[in-house]
Amino acid sequence: MTSAPSINALHATVSTLALCLALGASSAQAQASNDADGCAEGFLERVTLALGDATSLPHEAPVFAACQPWPEHPGQAIVAFARPREGAGSYELQVLILEHRPDVQPMASMPRILARFAQGDSFVVDSMSLSSIRIDTAAWHLAPGLNAFGVRSTTNIRSSTALQSEDVLRLYRRDSTLVIPVIDPLVVNATDGVWDTQCAGQATQLYRHVAVVPGNPAQPSTLLITESLVDTENQLRDGACTQRELSRVMGQQKLQLKDGYFPSPRSVVTP
Repeated sequence: MTSAPSINALHATVSTLALCLALGASSAQAQASNDADGCAEGFLERVTLALGDATSLPHEAPVFAACQPWPEHPGQAIVAFARPREGAGSYELQVLILEHRPDVQPMASMPRILARFAQGDSFVVDSMSLSSIRIDTAAWHLAPGLNAFGVRSTTNIRSSTALQSEDVLRLYRRDSTLVIPVIDPLVVNATDGVWDTQCAGQATQLYRHVAVVPGNPAQPSTLLITESLVDTENQLRDGACTQRELSRVMGQQKLQLKDGYFPSPRSVVTP
């Protein structure tokens, strides 16, 4: 299991995010370039044109995009767009499954959309800032012939002394021309803490490891969630910044698939 990162490491992440935002690296083109490496060159740009103005990626808008081929389904790719809703303090999420055959598709052709999902207010940012979205094409086998995929997102708070971030996993499956959620958005990593910008500080991190336990004809698949809650403290001692673990609480829960959906998990550790 991954251990909780140090307060210094967490602050470095927040500082890097703030610098990228200041430099404009969260623009649509930069984000698309960073996250679309798994798809054929120019594929994401053609998808954008196919969607039209509703999901266009203007230079000034902090739109996030990700694209990955779907290994479980050769010839298909998964694309996700997160686009800010004007004046709403939130992002709309669009998730699409498209044809992806770079060996036979003309470079100028528009990929065919096979299935689609859209939801407004998917990311409510408020004091937090959306920093990235990623496609998770791990082998999420729900049932024979039924596979899910994930869209992961990271949000951070912009502050020199606050350490706050959240990684969220969304799972989806395809049903004909629809992309359907498999579970409510699940926080898989959350950090909340403060520091003095030098060394001293405290942080609490919630970490969840998520895995699918395959079922059988008599038993549906199970989502196994293992949680740990870790409290740490940093102190400056003899000129060196040291960290100690104050407490660690662990728990586990199982969610059974029912009608193609997992119920919302409860927290088995107290945040």
